[in-house]
Amino acid sequence: MKHFSRIAAIATALLLLSSCIDERYDLADKEIDMDMTVGGEELALPFGSTEKITFEEILPVENTDYLVTDENGDYCIVSDNTVFSEDITVSEITFGNSRASELGMNFGSVPASGGLPSEEFPFRLPEELTINLTFDEIQLEDIVKRIDIVEFDACAQIAIELTSEAVDELTIDEMSLVFPEWLVLENGGNTAVISGIVSKDRPLLSEIQATGIDLRGNTDMYDEATHILALDGEITVDASVTVFGGDITGTEGDLTLGATIEVRSPDGGNEISVTAIEGVADLASEPVTESIELGFDDEMISDDYILDLEGASIFLSLDNGTPVSASFSGVIETFDGNGGKIAEIAFETPVIDASSTSSFRISETGEASGQYAGVAVDNFDDLLYRIPKSIQITFTAESDSECRIEPGTTYEVSGECHIEAPARFGSDLDISTDYTISGISETFSDIGISVEQLVINATAVSTIPAKITLSAGVTDASGNPIDGIDIKIGNGDSLEINPAENGEASSEISISITQTAEGAIYALDNITIHAKVSEGNGENINAEDYLLLQDISLTIPGGVGIDGEKLL
Repeated sequence: MKHFSRIAAIATALLLLSSCIDERYDLADKEIDMDMTVGGEELALPFGSTEKITFEEILPVENTDYLVTDENGDYCIVSDNTVFSEDITVSEITFGNSRASELGMNFGSVPASGGLPSEEFPFRLPEELTINLTFDEIQLEDIVKRIDIVEFDACAQIAIELTSEAVDELTIDEMSLVFPEWLVLENGGNTAVISGIVSKDRPLLSEIQATGIDLRGNTDMYDEATHILALDGEITVDASVTVFGGDITGTEGDLTLGATIEVRSPDGGNEISVTAIEGVADLASEPVTESIELGFDDEMISDDYILDLEGASIFLSLDNGTPVSASFSGVIETFDGNGGKIAEIAFETPVIDASSTSSFRISETGEASGQYAGVAVDNFDDLLYRIPKSIQITFTAESDSECRIEPGTTYEVSGECHIEAPARFGSDLDISTDYTISGISETFSDIGISVEQLVINATAVSTIPAKITLSAGVTDASGNPIDGIDIKIGNGDSLEINPAENGEASSEISISITQTAEGAIYALDNITIHAKVSEGNGENINAEDYLLLQDISLTIPGGVGIDGEKLL
């Protein structure tokens, strides 16, 4: 609320009259009428002009740092930058060694007489044999939607023992082990070939590195509903061996071998650690909520004020630190001073590539700006239709795409955002401000002025791109309304000044204050001019735009009656 200087100018002008009275005469002692009239038909006293009242003064803002001007001088409300982050942790994944699988191999009968020591007797399995390879069920996290490849460090351990009494030793020329097609060995395939000498006191031990699991042809092994991976398959074995005559014991019997096969941790432990998973993962983050305070004065945050800002935007930069392409969705809410919700809108960004940063400008029109890609959101301008105390933004990262994740790793999703709202008002704009002339009653009582009507004349000038409606009111020294006083602006209760297409819009105003009850005007101490700003035309308000009351004068029709004794 703005205050003009106390109208002591009236007292100054009238006291000049008292200086003309000869001090040698004590008029108070004379039996004459000491009352007099000054001004004739009317008494007019000039007040000058107000200073230019800018938008920054019309719109109460506690922290004026939020109200800035661009390179063209246009006002814009810009919030502080809000920074947020959310960690997404993929827990370590381990699973137990496979169950030990045992296989007996019978190559047929050995001749009772071995012949010469160096004579070779070849044997081959009469048919391929199979043995189960089974793991306990593996429970994975919910984030794993589909598995293509699981990478780990493991080894297939194979122990072959001579179980026949017919020979003391034999040579395995070639033993082929075809593992399930989903098990990937170090050579890139699923087949291992071993060879070597086996004796009664020396089994043949072999280790083959296993690097992972390929489920691209076995999608049914992973249940996407329960997130359970069931690894179950068969190993096919074929073998050819040679026995030298000197190793035949002469004991009648078959040539038999026993094999134990296990896929296990290479360090001898009971758990195999998964190092990576390729497939489809959902690395959705937990919702992150941030609040932005706009710094509006409490008197503005009510249903009495409508800002109807057009063209507001949220500038959002997002850093997707995950190995998954992701989109970000969110909810933006505005709240009044009591915490009540004013408006709510939802938004979603385009997909952001894995391990990359993207920037977006979210607005009703979806207009891009520099590095910020445009995102259009219906009814976005509703957020600043009424003046909020705060704006709350909730972000959620969502992803459901092919990727490679590393268990035991924490990925970060982070970003920053701020709001920019140009001072561009729509047709529902409704804000107001008051300007007050005070100290009137004291002047009346000091000088003994007797009046029944006051008229304030001025010229109102506005370059603000909105309609200005002027009205007036009066109060006593305590700020209370006064009964028995009629106020008119021109011929009505208010005066409208429509914005000019270019330049200034001006209008002459005349505020008439008349007492309708005897003595009511003597209680008058404050005259308040109320300026309502409404019906914005969608143009930006500039730092040079203003509202100005100039050539202000106070006119008392019929002059004033003065109690002369109070001038002595």
